[in-house]
Amino acid sequence: MQQKRQEVIANYQTKIKEAKEKRDARRQEALSAGTPLSEEEEKAMIKESQFMKAELKRLKKSINEKTAYETLYENYEKDLKSAKQLRKQLSEELQQWLFSKFQMLNAEGESKDLLEIFKDEAVKIPPAGSGECCEPKLLQYAYQHGYKPLQMAMFWWGESPKEEIRHHLQFYPACNGKCKPILHWMLPKTVFETQQAETTIYNKVETLYEDRELAVIYKPEGLLSVPGKDAAQPSV
Repeated sequence: MQQKRQEVIANYQTKIKEAKEKRDARRQEALSAGTPLSEEEEKAMIKESQFMKAELKRLKKSINEKTAYETLYENYEKDLKSAKQLRKQLSEELQQWLFSKFQMLNAEGESKDLLEIFKDEAVKIPPAGSGECCEPKLLQYAYQHGYKPLQMAMFWWGESPKEEIRHHLQFYPACNGKCKPILHWMLPKTVFETQQAETTIYNKVETLYEDRELAVIYKPEGLLSVPGKDAAQPSV
C-alpha cells in the first residue's frame, strides 16, 4: 500500500516536470523567434506552475491522512484480535471449570466429572454441550433419586436437521462424540458385557467359498457387511 502511494506521488511529480519542460520550451521558442510571450500567456504559465505545486502538496497531505487513518484501523484490528484471543482463553477456562463441576454418577453410585470421563478418550477434552443430552441427564436423575433404569431408547421427533438425516419417530443410538463416553461410565457394566458377547458372536464369520475374484461369506444376522457410521460397531 505504501509503495502504491509513493508511485502516485512520483507519477504526479513526473507530470509537473513534463509541464515545466513544455513551458520552458515555449519560452525558448518565443525568445528565438523574437516574439516575446504575451502577458496573458505568461500569467497562464505561472498560474499552471503554482497550481501544480499546490496540487502536489494537497496530494501528499491527502495520502498522509489516509496513512494515519489506516494506522488507526490497524491498531483497532490488533485490539480486536487481542480481545478475541482473550475471549477464547476465558471461554476455554470457563468450559474446563464447568466440566469439572459435572459430577456424573454411575450404576454403582460412583462419581466422576466430565474431564475424568473423557481423559482416556481420543478427543481428551469433552465437546461443548457434553452432559446436556437427554440420556445422561435422565440417568443422572434416576441415580440421584434411587431409581433403577430398566430400559431407555432415543427416537427423533419432527423434521430432519440440515446437518444430518433423521426420520420422525425413528430410533437412533447415542451420539459418539458426546454421549457414548458418558454412557459408558454411567450404565451398568453388564450392558457392555452383553455388547461384548454380541461382538464375539459377530466374530464367528464363516467363509463358504473364496477364489481370486469371488468370496461367499456367511455372517450372523445383524452384523454389518461394510463399516457403518459407528466405528465401534463390528462389520465383516
